[in-house]
Amino acid sequence: MDFVLVEKELDTGGLCRSSKKGGLIFDYTGHLLHFSRNDVYEFVKGLGIELLKKTRRAFISRSGKRIPYPFQANLAFLKREEAYKALLSFIQREEKKKFKNTEDYFKSSFGEVMYEYFFRPYNIKLWTKDPKELSMDWTGRFVPKVKLEEVLKPLFFRESKTRIGYNSEFFYPKKGIGELPKSIGAGLQSVKTGEEIVKILYKKKKIVTDKGQYKYEKMFYTLPLNRFSDIAYPPLSGTLKSAFDGLKHVSVTDVELAFKGNSPDFHWIYLPEKDFLPYRIGCSSNFYDAPKNKFSIYAEISSSEYKKLPSFGNKELAECIIHQLKNAGLVDVSSILENSLVREINPAYILYDFQRKKSLRMIFDFFGKNSIFPLGRYGRWEY
Repeated sequence: MDFVLVEKELDTGGLCRSSKKGGLIFDYTGHLLHFSRNDVYEFVKGLGIELLKKTRRAFISRSGKRIPYPFQANLAFLKREEAYKALLSFIQREEKKKFKNTEDYFKSSFGEVMYEYFFRPYNIKLWTKDPKELSMDWTGRFVPKVKLEEVLKPLFFRESKTRIGYNSEFFYPKKGIGELPKSIGAGLQSVKTGEEIVKILYKKKKIVTDKGQYKYEKMFYTLPLNRFSDIAYPPLSGTLKSAFDGLKHVSVTDVELAFKGNSPDFHWIYLPEKDFLPYRIGCSSNFYDAPKNKFSIYAEISSSEYKKLPSFGNKELAECIIHQLKNAGLVDVSSILENSLVREINPAYILYDFQRKKSLRMIFDFFGKNSIFPLGRYGRWEY
């Protein structure tokens, strides 16, 4: 196939990239591989990438305790009274097949008490909006449902149940997630890096970059969808422009911290409580064979037009997070910070508000008429 791939950055991969310092690997927060299809797994293995297989060690922080993930299957780790209330609410919940919003979905799936204990505060931190203001279309495999026996048995036998959900096992390239696009792109011709698209002449089927022009028969669009109207020519107007303008998202501030000291034992921890600025942290050095006496933590903080970041500088932001993690015992107090990095992922998560579906129908109809094919998380504006 005759193609040209135009990439703004100096190398390919987008957010799927790695950098290294002091023997540690830094991705854009946690970036792992989950295979639901064997042919995809075989394709990646065929690239010659050495994959490390890991069994998930994930937790939820609540009232100074670590609850094994998923929350809904590990009520045994709550206080006895809390576990009783959550179990009773789960048994008495009204199960539905159709849902008004994300709140309705969570309450129907897990009961009102688990919703208030974990699902509501965590999702408000992640999405920056109340779950009742979001559709439930994003949930799918990302929120594992549980049967009554999966809730009861761990509770009565005081055991943890963690092999639930699509990511109970995951893979990570030994040399970092950036090995994936690097291996896929090896040997490809007609890849133009360091070249930014400044205008799309959709009626003439031509793109203009800061270095040249390209005619096309079909365009596979992977830029964030909400940016199309900024570079489209002729300019969009009316309801179509409103559809693009109405696409909402969450940005994530990625705080990468490298320490000297004893590594924590987790892969990642969900932080629903207001005592923590991030909604989640991860110990990325546990994804691979990190140097002894060194470890790295990534912290993820959501922001949007509905919730702004605190007005910290990067140094103050990192210091605030370190203080919170050490104070909660999630990072050993004797650990010494060696370096830090703060960067913004914008957009990061697509907001599934009630305007999204209507806007996408209109946008994709327009794309179809103009030989534009949206691809990927941001091109298709999905989770």
